[in-house]
Amino acid sequence: MRWAPAPWPRRLRPVARDLRATSAAARARAEALGREHAAIARWSRWLAPIEVQEALYVLDTLSAIVPRALTGARAAMDVGSKNATHLPALHALAPCPWTLVEIDSHRRYWNLVTRRSRGEQIARAHAGCRYIAGSVRDLCADDQLFDIITWTLPFVFEEPLAAWGLPQRFFEPAALLAHVLSLLSSRGALVIINQSECERDEQRHLLDVAGVAGDRIAAFGPLDSPLSSFRHQRWAFRVNGT
Repeated sequence: MRWAPAPWPRRLRPVARDLRATSAAARARAEALGREHAAIARWSRWLAPIEVQEALYVLDTLSAIVPRALTGARAAMDVGSKNATHLPALHALAPCPWTLVEIDSHRRYWNLVTRRSRGEQIARAHAGCRYIAGSVRDLCADDQLFDIITWTLPFVFEEPLAAWGLPQRFFEPAALLAHVLSLLSSRGALVIINQSECERDEQRHLLDVAGVAGDRIAAFGPLDSPLSSFRHQRWAFRVNGT
């Protein structure tokens, strides 16, 4: 079945209500982010409470990784966007046109809504943004380069790919990384988020295989934010443009 119903817009909720079960430190950090980014007050229009918390975490951690000069980016991309619930955070960080790419976009939820229909709804709510149901390999550097590229939890081992039910042919970490790097502008930055030290170390190896010079790479982690709802620690690499 290819048809999917459009997600219903949600009623606005106070951010404090969504975070009432979190720590005092998390609520304080959310309040600080809210003072910097007024758009956060509207996130509940598209996001469930746990998604609001996760988006705040994304904004909090990326704010410490993405150079402030790039918050004026001309174009940005997120690889592996799932249902685009991180877009409000990404757009708050860099309010420019974002391209979101998800190869597993037809995954369907209990209410028959797909990742794609949800992602397209959220993208339409942010000026100039688009949701692409397909592979990042379909994008060409001759058409567009991106000043910011974010990539959360790329498949660097086969087991997580299989656990998500994706075909083995989609496991091509080195080729995908090389292609994503080709889409990065010379002034830009690619931020890759990994889970666990094993994935972090494998990601570092893949950057070496891709021929990325060491002085272009900055490592971060474990990422620390009181807004985290994750059981496993996360790590990041920022790869600067050439």
